[in-house]
Amino acid sequence: MDSDREAALQKLLVASGFGAAERRPLAGDASTRRYERLVMPGGKGAILMDAAPSSESGPCPPGATPAERRTLGWNATARLAASRVEAFATVDAHFRNLGLSAPEIYGLDIPNGFAVLEDLGDNLFAHAILNGADEEQLYIAAAEVLAHVHAVDTPKILEGHGAAWPFQDYDALALEVNADLFVEWLPKAEPSIRIDDLQRWERIRNSLIVKALGFPRAFTIRDYHAENLLWLPEREGLAKVGLLDFQDAVRGWRAWDFAMLLQDARRDVSPRAAAAAIRAYLDITGADEAAFMRELAVLGAINAMRILGIFARLDVRDGKPRYRAFMPRVWAHLDHNLRHPALAEARAFVEEVAGPFLTGEAQVTSVQTLTPQIPKTAMVLAAGKGLRMRPLTNNLPKPLVKVGGRTLIDHLIDRLAAAGVTRIVVNVHAHADQMEAHLAKRSDVEVFISDEREQLLETGGAIKQARASLGEGPIWVANSDYVWIEDGEPALDLVARSWDPSRMDACLIVVPKERTQGFETAGDFFRDENGALQWRGDAAEAPLHAFGIEILDPQPCYADERDVFSLRDVWFAAAAKDRLHGVTPGGYWMQVGDPQALEDAEARLQEEDARAPAAARA
Repeated sequence: MDSDREAALQKLLVASGFGAAERRPLAGDASTRRYERLVMPGGKGAILMDAAPSSESGPCPPGATPAERRTLGWNATARLAASRVEAFATVDAHFRNLGLSAPEIYGLDIPNGFAVLEDLGDNLFAHAILNGADEEQLYIAAAEVLAHVHAVDTPKILEGHGAAWPFQDYDALALEVNADLFVEWLPKAEPSIRIDDLQRWERIRNSLIVKALGFPRAFTIRDYHAENLLWLPEREGLAKVGLLDFQDAVRGWRAWDFAMLLQDARRDVSPRAAAAAIRAYLDITGADEAAFMRELAVLGAINAMRILGIFARLDVRDGKPRYRAFMPRVWAHLDHNLRHPALAEARAFVEEVAGPFLTGEAQVTSVQTLTPQIPKTAMVLAAGKGLRMRPLTNNLPKPLVKVGGRTLIDHLIDRLAAAGVTRIVVNVHAHADQMEAHLAKRSDVEVFISDEREQLLETGGAIKQARASLGEGPIWVANSDYVWIEDGEPALDLVARSWDPSRMDACLIVVPKERTQGFETAGDFFRDENGALQWRGDAAEAPLHAFGIEILDPQPCYADERDVFSLRDVWFAAAAKDRLHGVTPGGYWMQVGDPQALEDAEARLQEEDARAPAAARA
């Protein structure tokens, strides 16, 4: 940020009452906008939006021809309001006048692209559902908000907070530019996709656009999905749904908002919740179901093509390969939309040029191999001297100490194998020969040894040394000192289901202290509503113990200049960026660090055996 903008920002913060606030960066997205959480010493908070003006923002120059608009990249959806706080401020005022939960604006600097906003919290739909909220209830509430928004006539000019914004049409050119992202960028990301007959594509694309332009128009929020909606259960009625990221609203179509909501690129919406949301909307609006579903298929297909093109561009042009992890889901949405009878010609074209991707057959080799969402490789941290476990470890490595009739390391590898791990790297130090001989007996997984006989590298250094065996993508990391009793969804399945590389550097298992034993600390972490973790720091205690099992992006370890360092350093750096997350599975969790802890774990497992078969705790 240049000095003039920084001075303008400081002036705005002071004027809005947040001059003394601590500024904490928030995770970004695919846009150029930047956000910070502002926290005052007394606890009051706000959100800073930094939407720096750029040459790609603002209205298209008057009189520009369609060719000029295409050359400049102007269209009514992707660039027109990309960095303009006028749009945000005026749409915000419109929504608040409708009684909806858009954030209050405490301060605004339009020329410099700053806004200080009410902090509506972190309870995004995606996180609320993960933490037990009723998915069907939330999606019905979101549909009710859309019914309310779509019922209001779309204005030509939006006004509010001293700003005015020409409300744009999502026009034929915008649809054309967006749909063309599919044929422009997919072949660059996937060499097996070839589009030789562009004239055929243009005929199909234009047919889709003609269909879309014939649908009823409505105020369209556009980026209406589970990571832009907040659940505010303490509020009443429609205000229970908090609205974010709406500056790209246009005069579009009702079904576009539903395509974004129900055909989410980042999470799977259950068929039950999707059907309930559509039914609630149709009941409120009286819309014809067959006509609505036709609109949803056509606009959903265009939107899925647009998103696939954007994700491919983010990978190829912008160096952001993590968006590939979402592409199989978007291909599935496109497949579903193209099954509508109105889209037979478009389906035939996509099947011809990209059939394996449309049906999912190409996902394993082309998409998931490049950026695996769920790792198949694990680093098992088993090196150490075993001093606290003496005398048992005088002649035996600690991971080979038995609890419940099975070695500690086999307890762990059994769990990892059940979660789909096929490749395991184990670091060794004390009694390393015994470890190698024991691990050679495993035939269900491929085991590699990382030798630390000469020097212990600590947890972070161990991962760095094992890079050649671990690979470049996300990995499981697990400490062999733990055993646990499952209760409900398997713990590692929960971690895998929660892992989201677009917003996490690590996803840890953290367990409430009352469901643990053998831990000697006063707790490790606090966890907020969306799962982000913060170290207890100077606090006397924290409610959650870190349980030494996680999915981790290993790149920060690889990039560390030190050879010997702790993985906790990586955690703390991730937490500072809100990219350290945790999940809390059910069950009972035991650290087996010394003879007393071993005796206690044996007793607990025997107690469990008296209640259930041993197979239940694997």
